[in-house]
Amino acid sequence: MKEARESAVVQYLADAAVLERELEPMLAAYTEAAAEDPKVDALLERVRSMAAEHRQAVIGRLSELGATEPPAVSKMAPLPRPSGINGASQAAAVSTALHEVYSALNHLGFAYAIVHIVAHRFFDSQEEGNTADLAEEHLRHYAAAIQEINQLISDAVASEMTRAGQECLCGCPGVGVSSVSASARPMGSTRSTRLGRKRALPPKDPGSGYVDPGRAARRRERDCARATES
Repeated sequence: MKEARESAVVQYLADAAVLERELEPMLAAYTEAAAEDPKVDALLERVRSMAAEHRQAVIGRLSELGATEPPAVSKMAPLPRPSGINGASQAAAVSTALHEVYSALNHLGFAYAIVHIVAHRFFDSQEEGNTADLAEEHLRHYAAAIQEINQLISDAVASEMTRAGQECLCGCPGVGVSSVSASARPMGSTRSTRLGRKRALPPKDPGSGYVDPGRAARRRERDCARATES
C-alpha cells in the first residue's frame, strides 16, 4: 500500500516539478518584455523567484519520498508555449507578457490541484511536510499571483496605449488629471476589485470568499474514518 501511494504521488509531483522547471526560463523572457512597466516588472520578478522556490521545495519533497531527479518531460499536459511574446509589437509587449504568464500560472495551479487530490487520496496529507499541504500552498501562491495580474491588466494596457500616443476618448471626468487612471478605472478599479473580493485566493488570510481546495478531501477522509470505526 505504501509503495502504491508513493509511486502515484511521486509521479504527479515529479510532473509538477517539470512544469516548474519549464516556467523559470519563460518568466525570464516575460520579465524582460515587461521592463517598461515597473509594477508588472516587479510582479513578474516575484513570480520568478517564487517559481524557483517552488521547484526546490518539490524536489526536496520528492527526495523525502525516495525519488530521483524529475523526468525530462512531464506526463501532464505541457506548459503552454509562448505564442506571441516574440512576435508582439513593442507597444503591446507588457500586456502580451501578462497574458502569457496568466495562462502559464493557471496551468501550474491546475497541476497542483491534481497533486493535491492525489496526495489526499493516498493519505499523504497528515504528517509534517506532507505533499497535500505543499500542493495547496503552491496553488494558493499562483492563484494570488493570478489575481494580481487581474488587478494590473487595465492599467498596463492603458499605459501601453498612452506610450503609443493613443489619446483617451472616453470622456471620463478624471481625464484632465490622469488619462491612464481614468481609462483604466471601470475594469481595473471597480470590476476587478469586486472579482477579487469574491474569488481571490490569497496565500494567507483567505476570508469568507475563499474556497479551500482541501476541504472536500478532508471531509472525505473524516467520512472514511467514521465508516471504519463503525
